[in-house]
Amino acid sequence: MSLSNEEIETICMEMIGYSGEARTIVFHVLEALFSGIDDDNARKLDEAEKMLNEAHKIQFLKLMQPQANGETIPFHLLLIHAMDMIMVTTSELDMAKKILSANKSKSEASK
Repeated sequence: MSLSNEEIETICMEMIGYSGEARTIVFHVLEALFSGIDDDNARKLDEAEKMLNEAHKIQFLKLMQPQANGETIPFHLLLIHAMDMIMVTTSELDMAKKILSANKSKSEASK
């Protein structure tokens, strides 16, 4: 059995949607951090991580698991874009967490 191009496109758009929302949150947090604003940034990064986890879950359940069970996943450029979005957003989220942690350590040290 093979997924159709239409099914692949739908799955990809779900992955892109979740990772794109997460990425938007990460960018807003980074803007706040660089402006010196503590706008509940840790909670917002947790929210971004939950969205990114949904994208990973879709990738695993709808693509990787079926392929492991013998289904054919056809090549599609949108799939590459979706996976790239997840990887980039994961990296940016990790970096934002490090910056948030460094800012907290710095402000605690100056007290």
